[in-house]
Amino acid sequence: MRLFNNVNAEIVTYCIKVFLGIMALLCIVALYESVQTFNVEKYKTNTPLLDTRATPSSTSIFLRNDYRNGVTPVDIPEPGRFLGTDSNHATFAVDVTSAEVEDPHREAKLQVYNAASKSLRHETYASGCSNVSRNNVVYCHNGQRSHVTAYHMFTGKSMFSFPTPDADAHFELLGTGRQGDIIVARNSEDGPATTNTLYSITGNSIRWSKKLHPNERCNAIHRNRILLCHQPAGGGPGAVDIRTLQVSDGAELTNHHADTRIAITSGGWIEFPPETPDTEQPTTTAARKPAKPYQVYDAYGRHQGKSRSSGVDTFFPYNTDRNLGNSETLTYPAHSIAGMEAQDSGVVSANGTITYRGAMDNDGKTKHFFRLDSADKQFSFAASNLLTGSWDGTLLLVRTEEGTPAHSVKYQIFDTTNENSMDIIETVDSTPQVINGTLAITHKAEDSDEYGKLTVFLPER
Repeated sequence: MRLFNNVNAEIVTYCIKVFLGIMALLCIVALYESVQTFNVEKYKTNTPLLDTRATPSSTSIFLRNDYRNGVTPVDIPEPGRFLGTDSNHATFAVDVTSAEVEDPHREAKLQVYNAASKSLRHETYASGCSNVSRNNVVYCHNGQRSHVTAYHMFTGKSMFSFPTPDADAHFELLGTGRQGDIIVARNSEDGPATTNTLYSITGNSIRWSKKLHPNERCNAIHRNRILLCHQPAGGGPGAVDIRTLQVSDGAELTNHHADTRIAITSGGWIEFPPETPDTEQPTTTAARKPAKPYQVYDAYGRHQGKSRSSGVDTFFPYNTDRNLGNSETLTYPAHSIAGMEAQDSGVVSANGTITYRGAMDNDGKTKHFFRLDSADKQFSFAASNLLTGSWDGTLLLVRTEEGTPAHSVKYQIFDTTNENSMDIIETVDSTPQVINGTLAITHKAEDSDEYGKLTVFLPER
């Protein structure tokens, strides 16, 4: 009898061990899946704004903190466009056009200036240039527009070149990844392009290239490891066809059709809910149903959950595509966006820390800002006047429209730590750019739609 009891005890013990082993295995599997696919609903209920991090995909559009010390304007003698700085801000590049030169192949130049002395360091005949990459390289047409040439910022010398796909193309830098720089050659600023080609460039060679559809635009996401490409499609207002490509070899990862417009995230995209016609909108607040959620997808087309926010204006600087002269896309993680309520927003530093809470006024135009630990309003701006913030999240670049002269615009840097504004410039018909943290303003030419005077504003150190 005792032997029988001992055998039963051993069997029970063995069964318990097996059960615990199975439970442990299930826990490991569940943990693995939770790491692979974030749980949006859980994130929402456990992440207050104080603990939220929204790491931006690109910091190029963030102003350098040195601007709080003042600015030094550098006027470029010829009309042109700002291309950015090298990684250490020792030099900056511009693409200028000389109207005095009759030869169309000799009218455009790539110029590089020394930031300390404000003097011209070197120049070469080039056109259609991209912004400066993190590898300190600019991609342009050579003087004859026969080849695409990679110029080094410090030396101005050609690193390598390849035959151009189109003499009328210009070049956009989409990002710099582990495999090198990603650029696109297009022969149209807006609308369909007969030349629209992607290039992945490593060192002094083309890793791969791919022709895009005429209306297709691509954005580097997932730490510049994946390209999200999209183009308008039939099926409804804002409908798009999406495909994602592996940066390492150009292989297609997924393709997807969305019946509504999308917002790009750092790891995929968010689809807007279908729009409700005005005739179907309830006339009273009490009758309105809760807003339909946004749908979250990763770069492989996998549905990841729902979000109350689209991410378009959830974090500031806003989720942007080709804004302030940047061809690198600024996006934020989907889980950070999904963790916010629809009305929540925040000012973000370059490392993803939320520095201020934002709330839109009932007028739908004014943005109020609060400290994270206070309900007292600190400062307010018209939402449309906010351009970008600084690396540490304490400076705001804003513009205000002035009455005299007509269409005059004033640019200012607002320091949130002391609530003081520093005037930068007041001008008419101008285009601001912030590339790699440096501010420049292009003034429209008086007698045409071409580029006019260019001023680069360097921060004082």
